[in-house]
Amino acid sequence: MAAVGLQKTLGFEILPEVKPGEVEARFTVTEAVAQPYGYCSGGTMLALEETMAGAGSRRIAGEDAMPLGINVSANHVKAVPVGGLVTARATALRTGYRLHVWNVDLFDEAGDLVSTARVTNVIKRRKTAEEH
Repeated sequence: MAAVGLQKTLGFEILPEVKPGEVEARFTVTEAVAQPYGYCSGGTMLALEETMAGAGSRRIAGEDAMPLGINVSANHVKAVPVGGLVTARATALRTGYRLHVWNVDLFDEAGDLVSTARVTNVIKRRKTAEEH
C-alpha cells in the first residue's frame, strides 16, 4: 500500500512484509518533525508507532478492514537527533476478529531502543457499495 496522509507527510517508509504478525519501518528525522531542541518529537514517534500497528492490522485483517487505534501507551527512552535514522519493528501480541494488540519498538542507528509502545486497534469493516 502506498504511503498516504500522515505516513506520507512525516516520511515513514513501511517495509514489505517479511513475517506474518510483524511490521518493519524506517524514517529519517528531519527538522520538520523535530522539537525545538533538535531531536525527534515524541509525537512523531507516537505517530509512527500507531501507523505501524494499523498497517499490521490491515495486513492481517484484510483489505476491507479499517483498523482504528483506540489506545496508545509509549515510553520514549532515548533522543534521536535531526538526521538520525529510526528503524522500527511492530509485533502482534493478539489478533482477534475485532481487537488487535501490538508492541512497537523504535531503534536508533546504533540499535539502541529509543521508544517502546503498546497499541490497541479495534477492527471495523468497510461497507460495500451494496451496503450503503
